[in-house]
Amino acid sequence: MMFWILTLVLTLLWGCDDSSDFENQKVKDVILTSASGESCQGSCDSLPGKDKKCDKCQPSRESVEIVKNKEISKKEEMDKLYWQYTKNVHDKFGDLYVVPNIGLEMLWVQPGSFELEKKQEKHIHLGFYLGKYEVSQVQWESVMGQNPSLFKGPNRPVEQISWVDAVKFCEKLTQVEIFAGRLPHGVSYQLPNNIEWEYACRAGTSSLFSWGDSSATKFANYDDGDPSGETRKVNSYSPNPWGFFNMHGNCWEFCSDISDANSLFRFARGGSWSDGSDFMRSAYRYQIQRDSNYNNLGIRLALKVSK
Repeated sequence: MMFWILTLVLTLLWGCDDSSDFENQKVKDVILTSASGESCQGSCDSLPGKDKKCDKCQPSRESVEIVKNKEISKKEEMDKLYWQYTKNVHDKFGDLYVVPNIGLEMLWVQPGSFELEKKQEKHIHLGFYLGKYEVSQVQWESVMGQNPSLFKGPNRPVEQISWVDAVKFCEKLTQVEIFAGRLPHGVSYQLPNNIEWEYACRAGTSSLFSWGDSSATKFANYDDGDPSGETRKVNSYSPNPWGFFNMHGNCWEFCSDISDANSLFRFARGGSWSDGSDFMRSAYRYQIQRDSNYNNLGIRLALKVSK
């Protein structure tokens, strides 16, 4: 009996290296799977030459594949849930939805894809609603109770708001509509992310602007050298091919996502009355601090799945 105990101890001290001796391997397997409570990894780590691991210390391909398949399956389930939420909203509201009380018209944007200037293809997997116009001052004031804008006018875009202010507006409007029972479960008012924004701005086009490659004051409100520039009404000019107004010029529009993994900066898109035409290209991304509140910064509202 003592002989076998001594053999077991000596085998454990020998470590997990490969052995050609079948009996030794058998003894190691017994020790590593014993009822002592030690895992294979724990045993190997306590022995000399612990950079050498026995086969039992390595996760099998099958176990890695099982974990990976579970993650994929969970993502697919969530995608289906998000898709169903989105479908329910579209079935209820249709292609045009007017936000009660504030009269904000929103257009349905179908899923699809587009190509960035760098020839990278971007996909929009879920449909969403987007404001036909920028949020106006009268709409902002009806939710927030005050109007911070410099260029006053009920139908001009709200400006001099920060990204933080914009998020509070979205949250408050969502709460009001949920409390009134008008907003389906699983969706909320949000800022669009910058990919969704560009998709809607391009509206199926691949040119610099939604109307073509040449800028012109008849299409948008931007700085063409006129020193008397200011914002104009949210329904000024002609809409883009999908029916959205002023996605080029008038006011920069905050997006939801972080710029370059820096929590202090956010994307703003579309250019403004105070910037040249190059800044209002469909592809141009402006990075700005989230607490900035200039008189050329506004928002366009989105309604989509809450994630």
